[in-house]
Amino acid sequence: MALVLLLCIIVQYNDPDGWLWMTIYGTGLVLTLLHLFSKSSPVVLSIASVAGFAGTLYISLSIAELEADKVLSSLNMQGRGVEEVREAIGLLIQSVWLARLAWVARARLLVV
Repeated sequence: MALVLLLCIIVQYNDPDGWLWMTIYGTGLVLTLLHLFSKSSPVVLSIASVAGFAGTLYISLSIAELEADKVLSSLNMQGRGVEEVREAIGLLIQSVWLARLAWVARARLLVV
């Protein structure tokens, strides 16, 4: 997943709000690497995950009137909301990942 997050950062270079998404995916990458080396905190991972879920909900509510199946079937960045739907999906994937890491980090603390 660290590689996926790194690739997500790289593809943001030409995005108008790329700095925001590089920061978001960069945070996920740093938290993933910290977890890899057993330096992660379940609380920090949980906060990042909840923030991501909140961001996903916010984006989803702002584009609720779009037909998601038409947006997702298009590989081109054409039409209103295409980028927002893809951003919401990326944020959701990262949030689920961080929630899983939080669960594993919590389990590590309980075992020790």
